[in-house]
Amino acid sequence: VLSMPPIINGDMSKISPRTRNMLIECTATDEHKAHVVLGTLCAMFSRYAAQPFTVEQVRVCYEQDAAAGTAARETLTPDVAGAEVHA
Repeated sequence: VLSMPPIINGDMSKISPRTRNMLIECTATDEHKAHVVLGTLCAMFSRYAAQPFTVEQVRVCYEQDAAAGTAARETLTPDVAGAEVHA
């Protein structure tokens, strides 16, 4: 399920040809799947950028979760490293 309420419901926040900045946020219970969805959305929307297919990464800071046994960490997202595709 994909929901984009500000785009759909708000006249003030609708995307138009004049839109200059956009933050794409993705939340999921599976981090890998969230990154796949985020990468797809960034690629899809970035084709309309002034310099096509460019995105700006953001730093995400995760807190330590002792119950889950995970340490605090930081990451840059989306992953903009190139991928090799085989047909």
